[in-house]
Amino acid sequence: MYGDLVIPSYGQGYARSQSEAANPGLWNGLVGLWQMTLGTTGSELFDHSGYANNGTLENMDPGTDWVGSERGAALSFDANDQFVKVLHSPVLQPSDVVSVGIWWRSSGLVGDDGGLISKSFNEAKYFSSTANKVYELAILSDTMYWQVSDGSSNDSASSSVAGSDDGTWRFAAATFKPGECLLYFDGEPVASDASPNATGINPQTNWLDIGGGGSQYDFAGEIDLAFVFEDVVYVGFLQFFSQES
Repeated sequence: MYGDLVIPSYGQGYARSQSEAANPGLWNGLVGLWQMTLGTTGSELFDHSGYANNGTLENMDPGTDWVGSERGAALSFDANDQFVKVLHSPVLQPSDVVSVGIWWRSSGLVGDDGGLISKSFNEAKYFSSTANKVYELAILSDTMYWQVSDGSSNDSASSSVAGSDDGTWRFAAATFKPGECLLYFDGEPVASDASPNATGINPQTNWLDIGGGGSQYDFAGEIDLAFVFEDVVYVGFLQFFSQES
């Protein structure tokens, strides 16, 4: 029903045990992995990181918003206050280092805008109040940006993604640590903050959302995988992950 599902297996090159892995620490720091490609799960989206950061589909119909694609199953968002809500967890709120990534395909961003993954409070998203902003990856006016706040200062990296709402699957990722704020697109580094000021990550207890989270910048299109690390993910991993299909 959903094409070739992305199911990790030894036959696909996945190690049977950590001792046999070529890069045994590859997944160290993973605290959230929402892999829609593995198949439909009703009104709940399960976290495969081992931390049970499961999400719930908000304002979505499991019967119609789970869809199929050439990559497997995916969730379809209509830019009308639809999102996945993941309740606050300390592991999703690291103090000073975080990386996020997401596979998405746009069916036409509303006003060229679309929230992808965020832990900022609703009213603090997308360049508003710094005090309630945490971390967020989104698209504004054909520009993808990654922004992290420590509660008083923001670090931001942005790059044009004009033309990327062409129905092609895209991979966006970003990393942050004090002194470094990096944005990746389709596996390649595309932007960084030239003058980073944030000394850590704002210790707010907001939920994490995938797909917009009730903001005015709700995503229109499909998402089939998202992750969060409490670590800086190196570029080789992101290049590998951007080729997963």
